Amino acid sequence: MRRSRAHDIQSIRYKWSKASEMRRAYIHCSARRRVVYDWLSSLCASTGDIQRLPREQRRTSTEFRLSKLHPAIRIFVSGTTLAASVHYRGRCWDLLKCLENRPGKAPGGWINTMSIPGQQKVYDSVDALWKAEVFDGFRRWFDRALSVEQALILYGTHDGATWAELMPFATPRGLHEMARFPVWQHSPQAVAR
Repeated sequence: MRRSRAHDIQSIRYKWSKASEMRRAYIHCSARRRVVYDWLSSLCASTGDIQRLPREQRRTSTEFRLSKLHPAIRIFVSGTTLAASVHYRGRCWDLLKCLENRPGKAPGGWINTMSIPGQQKVYDSVDALWKAEVFDGFRRWFDRALSVEQALILYGTHDGATWAELMPFATPRGLHEMARFPVWQHSPQAVAR
């Protein structure tokens, strides 16, 4: 069981030292968002439409929801990150999945500087790095976890620690459980506690 103090998590914002860095981040975010939107649009029958969150649109990142996914679950995309988070009672409750990379130039291409040294793969481009280490992993998680689990269970403690888990709906009520929702809106087992 993992616990986090997710209420302190805010959308990622960076300080840019040069206008060229900001422009590059904007270009990468736009390209990543397009890939993610295209992929999710191909699943539209099962995931629903993409619902943009106007207050969460920035030049270098975006957050959105899927119409058939419980509204507490949001997807975040930037030039380096793809994440699914849970927002409840006006704050970020937990990250369900977060994959990110920090590209760095290396002999023969690009590496993820966040990977363990010596285990870094070299990619031809920053786009290939992002696809292999961020997008493909997120898509596998989406297919194996988010698309099959029935319930989003939210936990919290009196000291402010919060976390969320994807579980079968029949999971017995746990210690510190605060709410339980169907992951997908069309679920016949929709019961909130």
